[in-house]
Amino acid sequence: MRLCPCCGGPLVRIARRPADRLLSLFRPVNRYQCVVLECGWQGNLARWRLPPGEHITPMNTPSGMSPMTTHTGTG
Repeated sequence: MRLCPCCGGPLVRIARRPADRLLSLFRPVNRYQCVVLECGWQGNLARWRLPPGEHITPMNTPSGMSPMTTHTGTG
């Protein structure tokens, strides 16, 4: 699950605007909105493309999103 870069709350994907689709030709992005009503953040975040068998583990940071590390599926 993606986390809000503003408040750290959960995000939901929403429909992209035409400008977002144009941007995705150069850098693939998805559009998200924070579900925390008091926050109301809305914006684009880059799509993650990882090799099969790898997943992203967020570090303990205020945003919950960076820095990121990757781990293979093996123990």
